[in-house]
Amino acid sequence: GAEAASARVARFATTRLWAGGRPVVARGGGEFLVEGNLDEREAKTLASAFTAALPLRPGPRVTDAAGPGVTVPTPRGLALPRDRVTLRLGAEEIGPDELNSAAELLVNVGSGPRAVALAAVLVALLKPIFFDALRTKEQLGYVVQLGQRVLTGASRPVALVLLVQGESDPAALTRRLRRFVAGEATAAVNALDAAALTALVAPLVSQKLEPDRRMSERAGRHWEELRRTGDAAIERKAAIEPIWTRRYEAAQALRELRVAEVRDFWAEVAAGGGRSLAVEVYGRAAPAVDDAPSDGATIARGAPAMRDLLEPLSV
Repeated sequence: GAEAASARVARFATTRLWAGGRPVVARGGGEFLVEGNLDEREAKTLASAFTAALPLRPGPRVTDAAGPGVTVPTPRGLALPRDRVTLRLGAEEIGPDELNSAAELLVNVGSGPRAVALAAVLVALLKPIFFDALRTKEQLGYVVQLGQRVLTGASRPVALVLLVQGESDPAALTRRLRRFVAGEATAAVNALDAAALTALVAPLVSQKLEPDRRMSERAGRHWEELRRTGDAAIERKAAIEPIWTRRYEAAQALRELRVAEVRDFWAEVAAGGGRSLAVEVYGRAAPAVDDAPSDGATIARGAPAMRDLLEPLSV
């Protein structure tokens, strides 16, 4: 029964589970990530105790969530559009009481260790410049951030994210974000030399290789690998193996990154050759949202129009 199984789990965790070792995946009525110094037999023993205690059953990939005859499709990875596109969201989509507006620009970097390394270096280089220009000097919003975001899909493409939130006109903010890419950011990348790149890379490598302080940190990282395998099964109709050493590969890619690679990538971005997406959110204090083009971008009003412009991610 459930009580007996729970007791077995408690005894197992107390006497057999400790930090260290390689992750083991065990599948019963669901998927389990077992962290600790365990072999496959021990991992399966622990998983069996949980499946006995919990009413787990494999669930369908497509569920009827919105009523009879209406299904929610299985999520798939999507690529950012090839051409310049701006998604505009009005107060009716974000809430009529929202006063502030926002503009966000996503710039695709790519997938794999090299893309992760490029994104990390660009964020470290451009983040302070972005904040100083748009927040300290121009005071365009109370939230001014430059960072990176992992997008959905088995290949987990990474994108740079430039965000400003405040009371300014979103269309004007989008134009300023694109000017930053073409202006201050390009100047900073062009001024980058080998010594400066080494100084940026060193703390990033240390961060990648820092030992986990909690079991939950390692479990979260390894669970992400399991999510990738599930997404790959959906997108590619084929299984892939988890890469438990992914952070070490990222650290090595950082060490091998060269100034020319950073400059070449950013030259393509600044020239408009990379994939990007601007999102404008119009609060109550902003001008009325319309379909007027901005900077030659195609305008999408709302999520349904945006879906028509997105492409399935090539894998």
